[in-house]
Amino acid sequence: RLAAVPTDKRVLVTSHDAFGYFGRAYGFEVIGLQGVSTASEVGTAQRDQLADTLGRRVPAVFTETSVPSDGLKAVLDDVRKKHGHA
Repeated sequence: RLAAVPTDKRVLVTSHDAFGYFGRAYGFEVIGLQGVSTASEVGTAQRDQLADTLGRRVPAVFTETSVPSDGLKAVLDDVRKKHGHA
């Protein structure tokens, strides 16, 4: 199934950057919303860059149930404002 994902759409955005091994194994760019630690803050510039990436390249977003979703919801709101979808 992963091979069916076009290479320009191979982006995995997670709450934290713990899936680098997955990206290396399957050719996905891995972007962690909060870096390696789930406790770190998401900066404005990082949030803006992530909103641009999501708006241009990511067709679906799934959240983790074990991590507060406020940060990702804020980024998705940014995507809606900038790109009209999310």
